[in-house]
Amino acid sequence: MSLEDSIVTALKAQATVTKWTGKRIYKDKAPQRAGFPRVVIERLDSERQYDSGALPSNQLVRGEFDVLCQGSDSKAYSLADAVRKYMNGLTGTIQGTVIRRTTMEDKTNFTQFKDGSEDGLHEVAQTYSIWHMEATS
Repeated sequence: MSLEDSIVTALKAQATVTKWTGKRIYKDKAPQRAGFPRVVIERLDSERQYDSGALPSNQLVRGEFDVLCQGSDSKAYSLADAVRKYMNGLTGTIQGTVIRRTTMEDKTNFTQFKDGSEDGLHEVAQTYSIWHMEATS
Protein backbone atom coordinates (compact mmCIF):
# COMPACT_ATOMS: atom_id res chain seq x y z
CA MET A 1 0.00 0.00 0.00
CA SER A 2 1.33 3.46 -0.90
CA LEU A 3 1.77 6.19 1.69
CA GLU A 4 -1.00 8.15 -0.04
CA ASP A 5 -3.38 5.20 0.35
CA SER A 6 -2.40 4.94 4.03
CA ILE A 7 -3.10 8.64 4.59
CA VAL A 8 -6.49 8.39 2.85
CA THR A 9 -7.38 5.37 5.03
CA ALA A 10 -6.22 7.16 8.20
CA LEU A 11 -8.16 10.35 7.42
CA LYS A 12 -11.30 8.31 6.71
CA ALA A 13 -10.97 6.92 10.25
CA GLN A 14 -10.87 10.40 11.86
CA ALA A 15 -14.33 11.46 13.04
CA THR A 16 -13.23 15.11 13.22
CA VAL A 17 -12.48 14.96 9.47
CA THR A 18 -15.32 12.73 8.27
CA LYS A 19 -17.94 14.86 10.03
CA TRP A 20 -17.17 17.32 7.17
CA THR A 21 -16.35 14.93 4.31
CA GLY A 22 -18.16 11.67 4.91
CA LYS A 23 -15.97 9.31 2.86
CA ARG A 24 -15.03 12.00 0.27
CA ILE A 25 -11.25 11.68 0.73
CA TYR A 26 -9.27 10.88 -2.41
CA LYS A 27 -5.77 10.21 -3.71
CA ASP A 28 -4.50 12.29 -6.67
CA LYS A 29 -7.85 13.70 -7.81
CA ALA A 30 -11.50 13.58 -6.91
CA PRO A 31 -14.01 11.88 -9.20
CA GLN A 32 -15.71 14.36 -11.50
CA ARG A 33 -19.04 14.28 -9.67
CA ALA A 34 -17.69 13.99 -6.13
CA GLY A 35 -19.52 16.14 -3.64
CA PHE A 36 -18.20 18.76 -1.24
CA PRO A 37 -16.59 19.27 1.16
CA ARG A 38 -13.79 16.86 0.31
CA VAL A 39 -10.07 16.19 0.71
CA VAL A 40 -7.62 15.37 -2.08
CA ILE A 41 -4.09 14.10 -1.31
CA GLU A 42 -1.44 14.87 -3.98
CA ARG A 43 2.18 13.69 -3.82
CA LEU A 44 4.53 16.49 -4.89
CA ASP A 45 7.96 14.91 -4.40
CA SER A 46 9.92 12.06 -2.82
CA GLU A 47 13.49 12.05 -1.55
CA ARG A 48 15.14 8.79 -0.50
CA GLN A 49 17.89 8.68 2.12
CA TYR A 50 20.14 5.71 1.41
CA ASP A 51 22.02 4.06 4.24
CA SER A 52 25.07 1.88 3.70
CA GLY A 53 24.09 -0.98 5.97
CA ALA A 54 22.42 0.40 9.08
CA LEU A 55 18.96 -0.16 7.61
CA PRO A 56 19.32 -3.28 5.46
CA SER A 57 15.66 -3.82 4.56
CA ASN A 58 14.27 -0.30 4.83
CA GLN A 59 15.16 3.18 3.75
CA LEU A 60 14.02 6.55 5.00
CA VAL A 61 11.92 8.54 2.52
CA ARG A 62 10.67 12.11 2.72
CA GLY A 63 7.42 12.47 0.84
CA GLU A 64 6.01 15.92 0.20
CA PHE A 65 2.25 16.17 -0.15
CA ASP A 66 -0.43 18.76 -0.73
CA VAL A 67 -3.61 18.14 1.20
CA LEU A 68 -6.38 20.03 -0.57
CA CYS A 69 -9.49 20.82 1.47
CA GLN A 70 -12.30 21.86 -0.84
CA GLY A 71 -15.77 23.18 -0.05
CA SER A 72 -17.66 26.35 0.76
CA ASP A 73 -15.56 29.05 2.44
CA SER A 74 -16.34 28.18 6.07
CA LYS A 75 -16.41 24.42 5.48
CA ALA A 76 -13.08 24.42 3.61
CA TYR A 77 -11.39 26.23 6.52
CA SER A 78 -13.03 24.06 9.19
CA LEU A 79 -12.07 20.92 7.29
CA ALA A 80 -8.49 22.19 6.82
CA ASP A 81 -8.27 22.86 10.56
CA ALA A 82 -9.44 19.31 11.39
CA VAL A 83 -6.93 17.81 8.91
CA ARG A 84 -4.09 19.97 10.30
CA LYS A 85 -4.82 18.92 13.88
CA TYR A 86 -4.57 15.26 12.86
CA MET A 87 -1.69 15.44 10.36
CA ASN A 88 0.77 17.90 11.90
CA GLY A 89 3.20 15.91 14.05
CA LEU A 90 1.79 12.54 12.95
CA THR A 91 4.00 9.53 13.82
CA GLY A 92 3.42 5.81 14.20
CA THR A 93 2.34 2.98 11.92
CA ILE A 94 -0.56 3.38 9.49
CA GLN A 95 -1.55 0.41 7.34
CA GLY A 96 1.97 -1.04 7.79
CA THR A 97 3.75 2.21 6.87
CA VAL A 98 6.07 3.45 9.63
CA ILE A 99 5.89 7.26 9.85
CA ARG A 100 8.84 8.81 11.68
CA ARG A 101 7.88 12.49 11.47
CA THR A 102 5.30 14.75 9.83
CA THR A 103 5.63 18.51 9.55
CA MET A 104 3.36 21.05 7.97
CA GLU A 105 5.29 23.46 5.80
CA ASP A 106 4.81 27.13 6.49
CA LYS A 107 2.19 27.70 3.84
CA THR A 108 -1.54 27.49 3.53
CA ASN A 109 -2.89 28.61 0.17
CA PHE A 110 -6.42 29.78 -0.43
CA THR A 111 -8.00 29.63 -3.86
CA GLN A 112 -11.51 30.75 -4.73
CA PHE A 113 -13.00 28.66 -7.50
CA LYS A 114 -14.01 30.15 -10.84
CA ASP A 115 -17.59 31.03 -10.05
CA GLY A 116 -16.31 34.08 -8.08
CA SER A 117 -19.25 34.21 -5.69
CA GLU A 118 -18.71 34.63 -1.99
CA ASP A 119 -20.59 31.38 -1.44
CA GLY A 120 -18.67 29.57 -4.16
CA LEU A 121 -16.29 26.68 -3.73
CA HIS A 122 -12.95 27.28 -2.06
CA GLU A 123 -9.74 25.30 -1.64
CA VAL A 124 -7.28 25.43 1.24
CA ALA A 125 -3.98 23.69 0.38
CA GLN A 126 -1.61 22.55 3.11
CA THR A 127 1.83 21.12 2.30
CA TYR A 128 3.22 18.34 4.51
CA SER A 129 6.60 16.60 4.65
CA ILE A 130 6.23 13.03 5.85
CA TRP A 131 9.36 11.03 6.75
CA HIS A 132 8.59 7.33 6.56
CA MET A 133 10.26 3.96 6.18
CA GLU A 134 10.03 2.20 2.85
CA ALA A 135 10.80 -1.48 2.42
CA THR A 136 13.55 -2.12 -0.13
CA SER A 137 13.16 -5.88 -0.42
